[in-house]
Amino acid sequence: MKNAQAWSLDLVVAVAIFVIVMTLFYSLLVREPKADINNLQREGKYISERLYLGSGGGNCSFIDGKYVDGQKLANCFHTNPEDFRKENNIKGKFCIYITDQKGKIITVDNRTGFGFPDLTVSGVPCGKWANGTLG
Repeated sequence: MKNAQAWSLDLVVAVAIFVIVMTLFYSLLVREPKADINNLQREGKYISERLYLGSGGGNCSFIDGKYVDGQKLANCFHTNPEDFRKENNIKGKFCIYITDQKGKIITVDNRTGFGFPDLTVSGVPCGKWANGTLG
């Protein structure tokens, strides 16, 4: 009878160890990497600096002091975001959008923003075709 009890205790310990190992493995495998806030802030600042004329931002340099060059802004919204990301050595995804004083999204050439469509602004995918203002 002792052998059967010892065997069942060994089985319980083995099952417990197996469950713990599988839980650890699953939690490490499924865990999404947390974005480094400092890197996101640094890239956000870098992108905003690239929007000023003369900064080397290519098609996406549309801010001249306090003013926005509408044609250059429209050109930016038609640029491939992946190309902009590669040209400017940006690692993260982004969405550039324009709002009015009330916080409503202003469309440019009927698009809600410039960036990656899997990102949303107020529930609206970045770059979605729309009319007027949203918000």
